[in-house]
Amino acid sequence: MSAVPLRILLVEDCEDDALILLRELRRGGYQPVHHRVETAPALRDALEGTDFDAAIIDYTMPGFDGIAALEILRSSGIDMPLIIFSGTIGEEIAVDAMRRGAHDYIMKSNMARLLPALERELREARMREERRRVLSMARHQANHDPVTQLPNRQLFQDRLRQAAWTASLHGASLSLALIDLDHFAAINEGIGHLQGDLVLAEIADRLRSAISRAGTVARLGNDEFAIIQPVTSIGAAIENVERALELIRRPISLAEQEVSIDASVGVATFPDHGADAETLLQRAHLALRAAKVAQLDVRLFEPSLEHDLLPSMERVSQLRRALDHEPDQLFVVFQ
Repeated sequence: MSAVPLRILLVEDCEDDALILLRELRRGGYQPVHHRVETAPALRDALEGTDFDAAIIDYTMPGFDGIAALEILRSSGIDMPLIIFSGTIGEEIAVDAMRRGAHDYIMKSNMARLLPALERELREARMREERRRVLSMARHQANHDPVTQLPNRQLFQDRLRQAAWTASLHGASLSLALIDLDHFAAINEGIGHLQGDLVLAEIADRLRSAISRAGTVARLGNDEFAIIQPVTSIGAAIENVERALELIRRPISLAEQEVSIDASVGVATFPDHGADAETLLQRAHLALRAAKVAQLDVRLFEPSLEHDLLPSMERVSQLRRALDHEPDQLFVVFQ
């Protein structure tokens, strides 16, 4: 049976004690690769340069004790077994060390405890890492669209609020572009939903490539995307949208066919068209609706749209609410 690799950090000023520890680890079936430090600066440097599986810390060293080492290790945020190793440690000191972050302590006179303690702590560290991985995956799934892996509507709204707050704080501008794919439902039915998902994933990748690192691309619904991006002017916002449209329109090659997509875009900018995230989103929706009604590629928000489109949009919302909650209030009248 081959030895198990183990990256071990030894906080130890005595080379002989370090050799005893390494020998014990080898006897237990490990192949230790170790790094030994005996000062606070050396410990900080070691944590920045290497990933370790565990740390074994001599509690009593001249000028640098185990408690100081524990504080550095805990403040680093690295989660690994921290085992105190000492020849002279009383129960009170041991309890204090555990309270400060040590997972276990080993007396130099009782080396038989080293391997069982280390194995237990390594196992628990793996369990903690697995829990973090599962929680991280759950958070990602709750906030991202499963087809494109873009932020979903919930995360988009949070990002939009943050972007508006940051822009307000620094006196900067940002643009919000809402993109609606034209006739995507018909395309989806024609090529099938699996192929349609591949088209959406490709469009998502293209939109990501069209924005800066400071921007956000999100999928809000079946055929609707959004782009939040810092801009220097309204003209720059329109240029960004036109670049995104150009990428969307490039043919998408699937297994046996080529698909061409077009889109309509509504744009609103902060603070010109809205002083908060909710207003900005509403006005970008108005601009998108105007673009689709007029069959335009891009429509920038302007105040007249509120007078022209808000009443009809409110009537549509009222009808939807009635259909959902009070269908018995609707009746047909023949003329």
